Amino acid sequence: MACLVAIAALAIAGCGGDGDTDAPATGVEAIKAANDVDKSAFPQADGKKTIEQISKEAGALPSDRTALTPATNNFVSGRVNRVPFGLFDIDRTPLWGPTVMYVSTGAGQPAEGPFVVAANALDVPEKYRSETSGADYETIGSGFYTALFNAGKDVDKVSLMTLTKVGDEVRSAITGLRLAKDDPTPAPGERAPSIKTDTLDDVDTSAEEVCTREPADDMHDISLDKALGKGKPVVLIFSTPALCSSRVCGPVNDVATEVQAQVGDRAIFIHQEIFKNNDPTAGYRPQVLKYGITSEPYTFVIDGDDKVATQLAGPFAAQELRAALDAAGLE
Repeated sequence: MACLVAIAALAIAGCGGDGDTDAPATGVEAIKAANDVDKSAFPQADGKKTIEQISKEAGALPSDRTALTPATNNFVSGRVNRVPFGLFDIDRTPLWGPTVMYVSTGAGQPAEGPFVVAANALDVPEKYRSETSGADYETIGSGFYTALFNAGKDVDKVSLMTLTKVGDEVRSAITGLRLAKDDPTPAPGERAPSIKTDTLDDVDTSAEEVCTREPADDMHDISLDKALGKGKPVVLIFSTPALCSSRVCGPVNDVATEVQAQVGDRAIFIHQEIFKNNDPTAGYRPQVLKYGITSEPYTFVIDGDDKVATQLAGPFAAQELRAALDAAGLE
């Protein structure tokens, strides 16, 4: 079955200043440049060309020079999927520039595209940044791309290719994604499972038991089972800022802290840690297993009727969380 695709992408540039003009752009200027996408300057798929043919037509460097790294692993057929990812050079330097994406159902299959990739900044004010996340922004390049695609019910895999203009070069990056038939987590439209999440009332000695962020965020005052039924949107974040393998949990909690300050008590924010005793070798906390979480961070925005309005797997920017809250009926 053909892969019906809708792309809406987010790119956030990494830290850095004005360097050599021949070097890849970084910082705010890279974000502005990445928004200047001329779709007509990239090859058209025309429903016939494969991603390999498109890459060759674009004169792109070999795809093994650039890594497209997804930041989550939960993709489901028959619905719109959100794919956060990073683009990196072979030395792990983040790559930013005007970018488009093509999607096919596999190698050798006709592709669709190009779809324009938009750029936005992860400009969390310093007062909302934690000590825990300090090094994370630099490690991940302070940014990520996000694409949305609808693969159709009969699609169990897709191939994604990005083309990015970096100076005079065109960089291609390719990755494959497997799609599950059923979502292991509560899907949009489903009722959010009512579970007890860890709160400060459960702490014996220190808030560190329920929050690895330093300082601890203000998202541990109420358990989810008590928050549901209040008629307010709920932001439920599964993350472990100090122990996150993807290094984006800390920035995600920073963004949520910023948005929490903006919306006040119109929404309820809950942060649930991932590992028992905050020890990755001890296994997952029961709340993580109950929600079927397969990667962290993982965020659910729940509406006033206690149904999941939006899933945000992996990183997100403030405007994306605000949009999800608006969709959940934020007053």
